[in-house]
Parts: sequence; structure tokens; C-alpha cells
Amino acid sequence: MMLPWWERGRLFRMVDEQYYVFYTSSIESGSTWGIRPHVLKCTNPEDIMNPASWQAMGIMQANSTDKKAFTAFSLDMTVFEHQGRWYVIWPQTDPYSSLFIAEIDKDEPWRCISDSVKISIPEFSWERQVENVNEGPSVLKNNGKIYVAFSAAGTGPEYCIGLLSIDENDDMLDAAAWEKQGYPVLTSSDVPGEYGPGHNSFTVDEDGNAIFVYHARGQQCYDKQCAWAKDGSLYDPCRDARLKRVHWAADGTPVLKMSYAEELAGENKTVTATIKVRVPVSGITLNKTSLSLTVGGSETLKATISPTNASDKAVTWKSDNTKVATVSGGKVTAKAAGTANITATAADGKSAKCKVTVKSVTRVSKVTLNKKSVTLGSGEKFTLKATVTPSKAANKKVKWSSNSKKASVSQKGVVTAKKVKKATKVTITAKADGKSAKCTVTVKPAPKKITLNAKKKTLKKGKSFQIKVKLPKNTASNSIKYKSSNKKVATVSVKGKVKAVKKGKATITVTTFNKKNAKITFTVK
Repeated sequence: MMLPWWERGRLFRMVDEQYYVFYTSSIESGSTWGIRPHVLKCTNPEDIMNPASWQAMGIMQANSTDKKAFTAFSLDMTVFEHQGRWYVIWPQTDPYSSLFIAEIDKDEPWRCISDSVKISIPEFSWERQVENVNEGPSVLKNNGKIYVAFSAAGTGPEYCIGLLSIDENDDMLDAAAWEKQGYPVLTSSDVPGEYGPGHNSFTVDEDGNAIFVYHARGQQCYDKQCAWAKDGSLYDPCRDARLKRVHWAADGTPVLKMSYAEELAGENKTVTATIKVRVPVSGITLNKTSLSLTVGGSETLKATISPTNASDKAVTWKSDNTKVATVSGGKVTAKAAGTANITATAADGKSAKCKVTVKSVTRVSKVTLNKKSVTLGSGEKFTLKATVTPSKAANKKVKWSSNSKKASVSQKGVVTAKKVKKATKVTITAKADGKSAKCTVTVKPAPKKITLNAKKKTLKKGKSFQIKVKLPKNTASNSIKYKSSNKKVATVSVKGKVKAVKKGKATITVTTFNKKNAKITFTVK
């Protein structure tokens, strides 16, 4: 038969084989809620079952400077030792049932020697079902952490178990060091046939495995078919004691919701282990034992580990003269003229070297462009040509850039004018080895038509005529092409100069980059 909830207690063996019982007892006559933690001391451990061997030490005593501990409804005290110091954790109303911790005197464990610290309040929805409650703390240690399992919410099917944790090297009295898991670790929906899992404790079996002891209601109670179905969940005796093995997640967190069926799942009966035998490194070689570079140049060395099945194939790289050459992941970069030794080191003390000789280079002194300025129409292309001086410079590769999206430039120097509504200036830069040259590109809208200085013209043989092209205001076409329909009668230069050759007729067509054209008919006499 379970004890009523207000009479429950815990037995602890502390230093010098001394036994104590920490239990809850009333301090107010006729008051269900006027309860506080108390302590019994066993004065004769050899006759522990004799009532005369036990002495009541009274209510737990707060530290002299603590004005809060045990001043309100409090119960369910648990005790644990850590690094030679002893602590108690208990729930107390403040204003809800919250968890507090304090350090106690190991020789007089009914006396606190630190002020109490609140480490948990019912804050999540699963802790606030029916009642706002944190209670029934129990301590479990594993993998460098201390865990506190506690009960939460009302005592019906909503009752569940939450989990606090703290690193074993942290200060137990630092509330900020305690971390609460954001979801319960055991609820009514986790194990079939078990409802309202709550107040719990931990022990060990004969093999030292952690055992979880807790109470929960059965199916009959949940279905309201038991004799106490109409009683309040706090007072009925339907919470049966249960136990199961504690399992552990990969991070060391206790798993409390595994059923017996899951423990014995068929796929878990056979365990397969892969055993790896470490194969040591017998040697390391580089693809080059010497390397010649110019300042600014680079080359990647490749390391080969022997044997090929060596367990550890990691390689570290080092230069003995980083002012001359540096190395990262096998990539050697020349910094200055001189020599440096690159060492590749593998496991088991094996290493290989490469001697690097770095020579000085001829630097670029000037970059010039074939145009310092050019005007283009939207959509027109123009190729800028860069000349690097001296021609034998080592790093003479030209990099092109534009300061505006209104004109782009490829790495071959091809400038493309983009669509604009009005004239826009863009700077194109050609840069090599720190030297640069610039061209100002004026981008204007493309012409929608073209006008010439004549439509018909009569020339005598041997005479010339200069065609003049007129574009609409604020438009541009850098490329203007001229073509004669009859070169035997009249020819035209790339700049539009027409020359009469012999008698006859010829048509000269003038075309912009965007295919707008106009014509002049020439009659040669």
C-alpha cells in the first residue's frame, strides 16, 4: 500500500555509515497544506529496524541569512552528494510549486549552510496543466552531468516528468547553470497502459545499472472503471509503483520512456561490432624534391603516404623560411627571392622535404589603352586593347573592371553599353601587377534614325564628297559603316569620303551599329 502523498519520505546513507530519513510532516493541526521537510536520524545502524534506533531531528533548518526556505508549503526533499559536499532539493510554493536547492551540513544534514536558490518554476505548458507544479525531484548522475527528474502539472493523466541538468564542474548553487529540457521526458502518451507518470526516484540493480522507480495509473483507472473513479486524482490510491531500467541517449541524457517491448526488440538482440586495426605510416614522398618559382607564383605539392591503407593519412606542412615561401595544404606560394625548405610530416614521425628556389620577377611599369574615352549607344560593343610595359613583365595579365552597371566589360576588354535614358559616364579600368589605365565610356541611347547631308549627288570623275552623318540629339553610335553598291563607279572610305571613279550610278549606304541606315545616290559624269 502506498503512503499518502503527505507522508512520503526517503532514506539516505551518508558519511560514516550514518542513516537519515528525509520526510514530509505537518506543522499545523488540521491543515492539509501546512507541511514541511523533516529529518530522522538512525542512532544505531546495527539495529535499523528497531523504532528505538531512530531520533527525530525536527524540521529542516534554513541558513541564518535565508528568509525564504521552508516558510511556505514544501515537501518531497531529496539529498545528493557532489565533490564532497551535500545538497538538498525540494519543492516549495513561491507562488507556485517550484524547485529550490541548498547546501547542507554533512554532519548535521537537517541544517542548511547556504541560502536557498530557486532552480525551476512551472513555465512550460506541460508543467501548467490543471496545476502549476514542479515537485518530486530525484537526482541521477551520468557522463559528467547531474540530472534532476521532477514531476509536473496536476496529478491526473496530465502528470508527467521533466528533466533539469547541470555540468558536474558548475556551481550547484548557480541558478543560471541549471538547464531545463523544453519538453517532458515521460508522459501518459509514451508508454501504453501507463498514465500520469510522476513522483520518482533512482536506484541500482545488482549489476550497478540505473533503475527508475516511479508511480503511474493503470488502464482501468484511466478508463474510470476503478473503485475510486469519482475521487479526486490527488487523493485516490490508483498510482501504482513501477520500475524499469534507465537507458541513455547518445549525448548521455537518461531515456525514461522505453517500454519493455522496446528493450527486447528483435533488431536489438544481435550487436555487430567493427574492429579496426591501426596500420602505421611507413613513409611519405613528395611529387617534387625541388621547385623553382618566381615571386608571386605558386605550385601545389602532392604527398603520397605508404602504405596506401595506413590508418592515419593526415599531413602537416611547414616552411622553414616563410619570408621566401609559405605553404598551406601543400600549396607553396613564393614571397621573395631566396630559398626555403618545405617539410611534409605524416603520422608516426615520417616526413619528406622539397627545396624551393624563388627568383625575382620583372614588374609591370605601365598599362596603356587604345582609347582614353569613347561614346557608345545602348547595346553597342567596343573592344578596348591594353598594352603592358615592359612586354617581358612576369605578371602582365590584365584584369578589367567597370564602376557602373551601365557598361560591363569582359576579361577580354569587350565593353558593352547597357540601356540608359540619358547620357551616363562609366569608368573602365584595366589593371596589371598594381598598375592601371582608365577609359571613360559615355553611354547614350541608341539612335532611332540616321540623317545624311544629301540624298542625291552628282560628281565629276575624280572628284570627292565627304558624307556627314547626323544622329538624333543625345543618341550615339560609335560604329558607322559605309558601303558602295558599285565600287567601279564610286568608292567610299571607312570615314565616309566618297570618290568618283567613272561614269555611272552608285548608291552609298550608311549604317549604325543598331542597323539604322540612310542612303545617298551618286551620279558620276
